[in-house]
Amino acid sequence: MEITLLVIGVIIFIASFFIKDRKAVKSERDIEEEQRQIRKLMEHELDDMKSRVNDATDETVEYAMEKAERSLEKLSNEKIMAVSDYSNMVMEEIDKNHKEVMFLYDMLSDKQVDVNNSARKVEATVREAENFSNEAISSTEEFRKNLDDYSNRKLEEVRQAAESVTDSVTAAAPAGYDEAGRPYAPYVPPRVDRPMTAIDMLKARQSEADIKPVFNTLNTDSFKSIEASEVTLMNPEDVLRPMTFGENGSGFDSATGMVDTIQDDVVQQEPKKQSSFMKGFGSGKANNNQKIIELHEQGKSTVEIAKELNLGVGEVKLVIDLFK
Repeated sequence: MEITLLVIGVIIFIASFFIKDRKAVKSERDIEEEQRQIRKLMEHELDDMKSRVNDATDETVEYAMEKAERSLEKLSNEKIMAVSDYSNMVMEEIDKNHKEVMFLYDMLSDKQVDVNNSARKVEATVREAENFSNEAISSTEEFRKNLDDYSNRKLEEVRQAAESVTDSVTAAAPAGYDEAGRPYAPYVPPRVDRPMTAIDMLKARQSEADIKPVFNTLNTDSFKSIEASEVTLMNPEDVLRPMTFGENGSGFDSATGMVDTIQDDVVQQEPKKQSSFMKGFGSGKANNNQKIIELHEQGKSTVEIAKELNLGVGEVKLVIDLFK
């Protein structure tokens, strides 16, 4: 606006020199001189105006540049702050994700260690179970073999004893008739119920101790004739009294017409200390049974006794339970 007013003023000032004064009469020289001076003034004023216009233009441009620069700086600062805030947020998210990943990695590492330890424990347990199973199988086989040997031996002893008694009674029985004219018949004792056998006693003790049965897999038919009570086999000659006949014969009963061949004062039953089954338990292992009882009374455990005597744990436990 100021530049426009200045330009208008300069134009009016210059134009004022061209307007002629009608009243004044001038010569041509004066007119030329005035025109020359007017030109000089106009040139001077034009130069002055040009310099002012240039200064004003430079000042305006400089102001505009400064204003634009300030605006750009402000906008740049705002953008830089926004980018900085966004970068900080991104870095925080990256750090958070990094911590989560490290936590998961550590947890997986711990789980891997636990899994490895559990696997090793399982393998050790499996090996122990296999060893225990093998030991149990070998002990069971040995125990079954010992029982079979013992049963066969005891059955043979009982059979031989029965045959010996039968032969002795047959040889000692008199031939002929008694005083009443009846044929002589040896005394037959009345039938009694079958006493508890060794198998019954073992099964009863097994049920009381609530242990795993071991006789289900064994052949127990051969033990049914073995009594658990203590019975001492005697010589038949010591049991049978001498045979005499007649009215006063000590072996004749006139009321029944029979001959009593048993001496009442001979047969004596010894006090029960332990079963005959346990006295002969195992093939040649009576000493082992006695040692097991002695070591048990000394306070040693079943495993220690089994290791010391090189026997199975199940066999030692069975012997201890039966002797209680």
